[in-house]
Amino acid sequence: MRTFPRRGRMIRALPHNAVVVEIGVNQGEFSQTILSKTSPRKLHLIDCWEEHHEGLDYPHDGFYAKQADHQSNFDLVRQRFAGPIATGQVAVHRGYSVPMLETLADASIDWVYVDANHSYEAVAAELAVLLRKVKPGGVIAGHDYISTPYWKERNYGVVEAVDEFCWRHGWELIGRTTGPGWDIDQSDNPSFAIRQKGLPPLWSWSREWLRLPARRAA
Repeated sequence: MRTFPRRGRMIRALPHNAVVVEIGVNQGEFSQTILSKTSPRKLHLIDCWEEHHEGLDYPHDGFYAKQADHQSNFDLVRQRFAGPIATGQVAVHRGYSVPMLETLADASIDWVYVDANHSYEAVAAELAVLLRKVKPGGVIAGHDYISTPYWKERNYGVVEAVDEFCWRHGWELIGRTTGPGWDIDQSDNPSFAIRQKGLPPLWSWSREWLRLPARRAA
């Protein structure tokens, strides 16, 4: 398993010129990192940009934003990626992750980065669909692979969902960042990368990340 100092370094080592999906976009900051560091052939951005309310399929993960803020974030993403959207390099999908993923062809994704609702139920549902959508030998990566009391109190279940998925389906952890997982600054929470065991990989970890200066890390 490879370890990386930050998630921008890990993303830089994933396949370039690939079909990529980001689940959980917010204002598009990390989407820009993916775009600039890996030059994807196609980047699908999935987010509901919707205020959580009772009765949704996914439990809440402890963080709230008003609908006006979500709409502002959506408008910002459309503006930020206006050029790549116009050329077809970037596609924005507004809706909940599972139904949006179902609109993509099976075995069409080279790698995906998951960072939306962090509850066990939501992540497990996404992984179940991604099992079909990711190409054989492709990678599922994501954020907030952490299970400290602070995050458990906020209904985070990423570790449990990912570990259970790997155990059930024969996947393994192939990459992880070494972020400490602060109880305030969520950006330093660890990221993970998993891949199915026993299949020829689509690529090998790039060593180019070793040459990137620290100031360029995302």
